[in-house]
Amino acid sequence: MEHGRTLEHYRAAHEVEALSMRSQATTEQLRGAMVHYRALFDELLSDGGGRAHART
Repeated sequence: MEHGRTLEHYRAAHEVEALSMRSQATTEQLRGAMVHYRALFDELLSDGGGRAHART
């Protein structure tokens, strides 16, 4: 699947967002969600000519 990694970043971040809405997310989970959202954003804006590399 071409967009598999992009979808995984979204799902992981969205899962933490749901925890956050119930005040159940840890600081580390929130940090991880930001990393996933940043990678998702980079992949969505890439020109398709090369893979955007997520900063970790």
